[in-house]
Amino acid sequence: MKKVFLAGEGPNDLGGWSGDPAYADATVRGAIEALLLQVQPEGWKVCGGVNWKRIRKAQAGDNRSPETRNVLGAALQAKEAGADVLVFLRDRDWIPQREKDLNDGVRDARQRHPQIRIGGGIAVELLESWLLAIDGRAGSERERNPKESASKLGFTDTRAKVKHIEDRGLDGVSKDAASLHAWIASVQDAFAG
Repeated sequence: MKKVFLAGEGPNDLGGWSGDPAYADATVRGAIEALLLQVQPEGWKVCGGVNWKRIRKAQAGDNRSPETRNVLGAALQAKEAGADVLVFLRDRDWIPQREKDLNDGVRDARQRHPQIRIGGGIAVELLESWLLAIDGRAGSERERNPKESASKLGFTDTRAKVKHIEDRGLDGVSKDAASLHAWIASVQDAFAG
């Protein structure tokens, strides 16, 4: 049984693992866990999680970007929690540099913490873009306002987003949702090792 540590932006991503660890609620699933169950249905359990803004930055002042240091910090927190695997999700939010910085962080974290397998990546542009892609909508990563489009479909709160992922699964994901397909491949790779 692999122990998984989650890192995401808030309750939509983390469910009950968002917020103060003392009040973590493993019974409240977020989108990362729902997606993970679609990719890897068994053989793991969540041992902890961290909200992106609460990640302890690794070695401030080492000339790495804050996003790179966030990935390094999340990997360190995963290691400290006794995790085997770190799974993370971060919105790109129309900031292309964020994607490069996160990829640099994954590379550096794998070198610094080789015992932690890392899976995850960036949602282009938002988690809501992925919800649209899961619904089979082509061009979801180019949507001008994915939150509004997702809201019109009823994906307005964490529970609705998680239910959509659970109900639809990943079989009908639009082929052009490159960031979601990359996330799935990264998570599969993390569990293969």
